[in-house]
Amino acid sequence: AVPVIRGDFRDKFFVAQMQGMADYERKMAPRKAALFQAAFHDIIPRPRKSPGQSDLRVVEVGVGAGTNFDKLTATGVRMLTAVEPNEDFVPVARDAAKKAGMELKVMKGVMEHLPFQDSSVDVVVATLVLCSVASVTASLKEVRRVLRPGGRYIFTEHVAAPGGTWLRAAQDVFN
Repeated sequence: AVPVIRGDFRDKFFVAQMQGMADYERKMAPRKAALFQAAFHDIIPRPRKSPGQSDLRVVEVGVGAGTNFDKLTATGVRMLTAVEPNEDFVPVARDAAKKAGMELKVMKGVMEHLPFQDSSVDVVVATLVLCSVASVTASLKEVRRVLRPGGRYIFTEHVAAPGGTWLRAAQDVFN
């Protein structure tokens, strides 16, 4: 019989695997930083009552270990709402937010069913997430639903490795 991997073990393993990808994140950091700088350069936040803060509502879906936080704070984002299905990432993301000087609110959820009202979000960020959703179409419809008119969806994705490679075999295991 094939052993069944429980959600708990698989979630914990995925967190450990993502934390072990520091080399990949270092390599991608300049590209992500350029993406965020370009995407946020002309967004003008609406004034807020508290000095030094804005009313810009930024949501990151699949926040994971918080590898985007330092790049987002470099664009001026100081508050972020994260939607994360894997509760094992929450303490890791909170630590990353603290290091980046970011206020973080984490909500459990998935991209296919975002926990926000229609047209209530200014920016949705999702990096390397679409490979893990049940439905890409439903996920993108949800992003469109929650974005306010003129809002932005900032994303970067990867593709499947070539067939017959060890990386493709690993990707197939996780899919």
